[in-house]
Formats: sequence, structure tokens, C-alpha cells
Amino acid sequence: VWVQRMGDYSKKARGDDVCGLRDATMALSQPLCYIDSMTQACGGMVGVVAVAAWGTMGAVGVMHRDRGFTLIELLVVIGIIAILAAILLPALSRAREAARGKSCTNNLKQMGAVFRMYAGENRGDFPLRFVPYQRPYSPERTCWSSFDSPLVYPEYLTDHHILLCPSDTNNQEWWDKESLRMPVDPTWNDDPLPNLVKGRSFYYQTSDFCYVYWGYVVEPRCVATPEDMMAHAHLLDNFDPDVCINYTTRNSDASLRVPSTGETVTVYRFRDGVERFLITDINNAATNTQSTSSIPVMWDTVRTDNGKPEPEEVNHLPLAANVLFMDGHVEYARYPQSTDSAFFMLTRAAQTDGEPNFP
Repeated sequence: VWVQRMGDYSKKARGDDVCGLRDATMALSQPLCYIDSMTQACGGMVGVVAVAAWGTMGAVGVMHRDRGFTLIELLVVIGIIAILAAILLPALSRAREAARGKSCTNNLKQMGAVFRMYAGENRGDFPLRFVPYQRPYSPERTCWSSFDSPLVYPEYLTDHHILLCPSDTNNQEWWDKESLRMPVDPTWNDDPLPNLVKGRSFYYQTSDFCYVYWGYVVEPRCVATPEDMMAHAHLLDNFDPDVCINYTTRNSDASLRVPSTGETVTVYRFRDGVERFLITDINNAATNTQSTSSIPVMWDTVRTDNGKPEPEEVNHLPLAANVLFMDGHVEYARYPQSTDSAFFMLTRAAQTDGEPNFP
């Protein structure tokens, strides 16, 4: 009976009937005595049911209301969402870059396998430097900072996309196959030396948009200052046609005068066993030789303008690189590295040499 009465009161309380609301409120104070007497008569079960009914009807009758969000509540929700986004988005960005870095590492490891296969079938020599065959033939045609693609593609390298660093978002448009297809200048047919583009109308080029390959060993002790690094730039990176590695000289070792010491050193081409030539003290060869695990072969572009990263020339910001070493392993390093580090491309001397396109 009391439950039915409460239902009637609750219907009144949901409206604007002040008397109905007063009657419902008074009724809420009555069941306690009734519940107590019924509990004694029935062993407690009725009391439990009555209390449950009382709470339910009170919640429905007195507290029920129909309305939407207020402006304050909506602003609070928006604020909470904004705070969560500010916390989560940087973490998601770091996770995405970490995944790209792993893919970049895998690319370089695959290139290490390509170089090893090539060397295994070419008397231990690594691929020669890249020559732009779309330009007219010249014995002094200077080389670019990559490997000669006709020597490697498609026999050893079957997919050019390996040469695209996922973190390099500025050069993605270059990496469909047709964009790498270049015409061969007809004058290369007049080359007295054998080359792989004679009689061909096109070839697929490789480039140094994402990764750098010099094909020569750079000793850290020989690039200790910005002046030393610039001397290597003139020899290895197409800076000075009179001394730069070119189509004819790319088959041989080179020599270089180190400005900081005045020493003339030999710059060796990549080949199996080249580490044996890097001994600086014949009386203590065991502690002065470099191993293949400390000779960089290929690395992410890390070109800066006096230490300030060039937007299209640095793959991993703020300034870092994955580096492939001659033994096939890949390491990740950040700027700045110490002067005697194997990561010579990430030293202060390398990044403050005054030249934005090197190393």
C-alpha cells in the first residue's frame, strides 16, 4: 500500500505541484515505523524489500529531471579533451618517429647486405661512386655522394625504395620508379673505358637525397677541425673539379693534405681488408688499427648551416642519424659527437664547416 501511495506522490512531485511535492516529502518520513513493525512480524524480509522500494521511489520521484548540458559543463568537457590531447599527441609523435627510425635502420642493413654481395663477386671492392650519366661524357665528370646504380641495380638492389628514409618527408615524390628513370647522354657511347650505359637510352639513378655514400674511408683523426672537414669536402663531395673524385679517378685511392697537421694522408677506397691500411703506429699495430665495426659506409643526410639543421637535409630531427658500418651493423647517434668518434659526420667540426651541403 505504501509503495502504491509513493508512486502517486512521485507523479505529483515530478510536476510543478507544490502540494504534491510536500505530501511526497512527508510520506518519506512515515515508512520507518511501518517497516519496523513489518520486520518484526515477518523476520526481516519485508523490511529489506520496503527499504529498497523506498529508495527507488524516492530517486524516481524526487531527484528525476530532464535537461541537457549547460555551457559550463560543455566547456569543462572540451578542456579535459584538450588536456588529454596535449599529453598524448607528443607521445604518439615519438612513437611514430621511433617506428620510422626502425624502418630506416632496416633499410641500411639491407644496403649492407647489398654491398657485401657485390664485394663478394668483385674481388672485395665496394661499388664505385655515382656518375650522372644524364650529363655529357667527360673523363673529369665529378661524382655524386652515392654509389653507381648501373653496377648494383637490378642485380643486387631490386627495390629503390630501400634508399628512401621514412623520416625524410621532403623527398617522397622522388621515389616512384619513373621519377628515378634518367636519359643517358649519347656521348657516353664515346667513352674509351667500358661502362654499363653504352648503347642504352636510359638508366635508373641513385641519389644522396636520403643517404650518403662516399665510397672512401674517412679517419676521424683527419677531420678534427672544420678546416680538415672542408678539405675532405673538396676531395669527396664535388666541391672542387680540380681535385674532386671523378669518373676516371674513382677507381683508385686518393691523397689529401690535412690542414690542421700538415700531414698528407691516403684516402682509401672501400674494399675488404681496408682496415689493415689504417695502422698509425707500426710498433703497436694491435691498438692503433681500426676495425670494420668502426668504419662508416652509409648514413642519413645530416647537413646543416653552421649547426642549424637544413629542413630538407636532415632526416632525424633535431640532429641525428643512423649509420651503416662496414661490418654490416647499424647504429643511431645524435649530435654532437666527440672529435675522435666514428660518427665523424655528427661532430662539431663536421657541422660548423661553413658549408650547408656537406657532409
